[in-house]
Amino acid sequence: SFLRGCLCAGLLTLATSFARLGHRLHRVQVEKKWVDWGYESFGKYIDFVRERINRGRSQIYAILSCAERLLPSVSEADLDSMGISRAQELARFVKQSGRKIPQRLLELALDDARTIEELHSAVLEELHEKAEIRGAWHQPIGGSYYLPEEKLEVQQAMSAARNVLGLGSEI
Repeated sequence: SFLRGCLCAGLLTLATSFARLGHRLHRVQVEKKWVDWGYESFGKYIDFVRERINRGRSQIYAILSCAERLLPSVSEADLDSMGISRAQELARFVKQSGRKIPQRLLELALDDARTIEELHSAVLEELHEKAEIRGAWHQPIGGSYYLPEEKLEVQQAMSAARNVLGLGSEI
């Protein structure tokens, strides 16, 4: 079918368009195309996609979630330009607030000169979340706030895991 062909094309262009892939996965889910294609569940279909594009389930579901929450109010081109991490911050805003993305957050997400930490803080501010923040935000190790000694402990645990698994610096 046309949609299945489009989805396969979407799988092949993941590296350049996670937004397009997310949009197509959302259509497959909503229109229950996975049933027509012989999959017993949407989760089984996601497993097929995961194998085809060599990405984890959580990555695929993050792409799907961003597409569900942000398209069409944010263009595919803008989503691809900002990347999945920034898109996830905007999707979080939409999920928690139930509102459209304010222009200032969209502009911040699209500004390569601004950090993900700045966007994260701006989203919290826009949500009026003034919770106590301990430590500094570190995206590469789980996307959480860590005190310096906590960050060191996490880095040491990751290093130990790499050594045990013989992976060097791959994870």
